[in-house]
Amino acid sequence: MGFHHSDKPNRDSLALDLLEMLRPEVERFVLDLLCTNGPMRYLSPKLFVEEPDGHCRLVAPITHVIAEQCLHWAHSIAPHAVHIARMLATHAKGEIRPTTPRKHIRPRKYKRTRALGLSGTVTVERIIPDHLWADVAPLLPPAPQRRSVGRPQADNRAVLAGIVCAGHLGCSYTKIPPTLGVSARTCRTRLDTWQHTGTWPAIQRVLDDSDHLRQLRTETTRT
Repeated sequence: MGFHHSDKPNRDSLALDLLEMLRPEVERFVLDLLCTNGPMRYLSPKLFVEEPDGHCRLVAPITHVIAEQCLHWAHSIAPHAVHIARMLATHAKGEIRPTTPRKHIRPRKYKRTRALGLSGTVTVERIIPDHLWADVAPLLPPAPQRRSVGRPQADNRAVLAGIVCAGHLGCSYTKIPPTLGVSARTCRTRLDTWQHTGTWPAIQRVLDDSDHLRQLRTETTRT
């Protein structure tokens, strides 16, 4: 239900109406970011990172500034949201009940995460030794041209080590050892890219035939 925004499926029109009260503050905040002589002076090319799929995202510290400002906006609009909710409840006919009865609400099931079962320090060279990397490296697509702004692309060998930990050694993506220097998101994105370009099946065959990875799997089952 909305007044200034038309009703559409999966659209919170009334919530968008409430946000209109903050439009001047939001626009002033954005203009301050764009102004080189403004009070913030945060905006620079280094704060933007282009993903392999073409999407662009912001990185710290500008994300911290926006998060803090959003908290301020939430506190500003909260009294108005409460007022409208009470007004609607007063004029509603009958008892207001949630769309889903409480007795039907089931507790959310959280998927268990599994850490990598290798003892000692886990390094890229331990997961992908030189002889295995020599077999895999020629199969990878050429690295894209380095961007002049943003973070440099993560090393393919380190990303492959993270993928091997999750895909071959049984740990969860969120539990990839931080000593590898790659994130779960980077590993998933790079794996999707290799699958899309058709290079992953050949890499997968090399990894499946590796005696080194079979030995690592044996070590993980012992711990």
